[in-house]
Amino acid sequence: MRRSPTGAIAVPAAPPPAVHYATIERVVTALREPADRALSLHDMADLAGLSPFHFSRVFRGTTGIPPGEFNAALRLDQAKRLLLETELSVTEICFEVGYESLGAFTTRFTRLVGVSPGQFRRLPELTAPFFERVTHDGFTGPCTRSNHRSVAGRLTSPNGKAGLTFIGLFPTGIASGRPVTGTILTADGDFQINGAPDGAYHLLAVSLTDPDPRAACLIPADGVLVGSAGPLTIRQGNIPTPIDLRPRRLRPLDPPIIIALPVILRERFMRD
Repeated sequence: MRRSPTGAIAVPAAPPPAVHYATIERVVTALREPADRALSLHDMADLAGLSPFHFSRVFRGTTGIPPGEFNAALRLDQAKRLLLETELSVTEICFEVGYESLGAFTTRFTRLVGVSPGQFRRLPELTAPFFERVTHDGFTGPCTRSNHRSVAGRLTSPNGKAGLTFIGLFPTGIASGRPVTGTILTADGDFQINGAPDGAYHLLAVSLTDPDPRAACLIPADGVLVGSAGPLTIRQGNIPTPIDLRPRRLRPLDPPIIIALPVILRERFMRD
């Protein structure tokens, strides 16, 4: 069985079957309560009225990721919020979100968010100049430079007015850590992603509709649009068919977006 890293964007191709939706929504609602984030697999299965084995299959088929990883994503999302909205130390936040080891918390946070907890707390200050540059000058180029086109396509948002949009290539269908490569758009339109080695990837996108992208970029939530395509096979530096990327609004059963989107923005301009 392929192991999927805990992460952000797990976008099922279609809405989950109605027969399972209410059951899984009840469990996810409980997981979103701080006091219930320590629920075990058996606890979640009991809440759903299913055996642990059947529950795991139904949960993954409905949300796109296993229940344990969904719960872990919620814990990291809460950690991000506490880092930005409180003065609690990293150690205090580690225990607040249910980790028993500071080392384990820091390692997982860094791997899946893309920066350490301390660096994440400083991102608003570190990325401010780059948001100013995007706001005034705009940006529609690729994040990496290459003479070979890897992936090309067109972004079309529901209302035709996409905000700041991050598009990345990931090894799996879940956005975890930093993408292999990617691009940033400031509006609907054509895009091109360069620099990906030959292989199989999933293209995942997050479009921010909040009028203040600096805040929404750190903890994407309400109003965010997400989209996906794949698996895509890159051979000899490109794929033959352009991608038609149509992001949609987050659904109640989508996991939180964990990756630190500003890191992509900051790294793009550090290359210039």
